[in-house]
Amino acid sequence: ELVSLHSRKLASISLPMLVIHGEVDEIIPLEAALGLCEAVSSEDITLEVIPHAGHNDLLWVGMEQYFSALQKFISAVDKW
Repeated sequence: ELVSLHSRKLASISLPMLVIHGEVDEIIPLEAALGLCEAVSSEDITLEVIPHAGHNDLLWVGMEQYFSALQKFISAVDKW
């Protein structure tokens, strides 16, 4: 029942979405981020995978890529 509730909530998301995830996240596997992207109904989803980054070092390992992706997303959404 709880999974069904979460699935319905995810399916209701139609706004642009940016997901930034570490390639080797030891807490939430990359497959979970891929599943999230598939579950939402938004047609504008960006998945940014930070190579060699885990869960707690995402920003440290991929700071430049992280902020570049964020900047591109905000610029694109601002035009939306």
